[in-house]
Amino acid sequence: MKKHLTLCLYLLLINLQACQAYLPEEKVLPMPVETPLAVTKPVAQVIDYLITVEQVQIYNLLEQGRRYAGLEGPQLKIACQQLKEEYRIQADWQSAWLLVYAVNHNFSCININRTIELLQVLEADPDTSASLLWMNNNQINVLNRIRKLQTERTYLSNKLKKAQTALKQENSKIEELKAIETDMNKKLDE
Repeated sequence: MKKHLTLCLYLLLINLQACQAYLPEEKVLPMPVETPLAVTKPVAQVIDYLITVEQVQIYNLLEQGRRYAGLEGPQLKIACQQLKEEYRIQADWQSAWLLVYAVNHNFSCININRTIELLQVLEADPDTSASLLWMNNNQINVLNRIRKLQTERTYLSNKLKKAQTALKQENSKIEELKAIETDMNKKLDE
């Protein structure tokens, strides 16, 4: 029992030494750089203003996209034509984004290749926000995959048509052989 008590006492002593309070060293603050207040304050305000403007632009773009996405039939075609014309006149990223995402249901407005081209133009535009760039990059990957699948589907469809044609030819040959066989059986029966 005495050995156990001594052992517990040693373990307690070791634990207390390992759990000493951490006393952080004095923090050394970086030396302030003296700049005129007239220069720093407007820069901070401009940065805040730009962030706010970007957020508002993105919100307005999403809201406008929601309205376009709600259009159907002839209204959607008219909106598509208007956006195409607007982009042709003034190639801004908002018009391109709306063309790609809002009015291009099942590529009814612009084809998949043109969609990818517009997204690549958006990627190269320095005015496009980082979050939209990320989304556009993912969309390009998806569209490239769709394009690859469409190519494979076309290849397989052509291959299937050839196989069906060959099968029809073989079936017609079989029918001809059956007719010959039937004719021969009739002659043998006579």
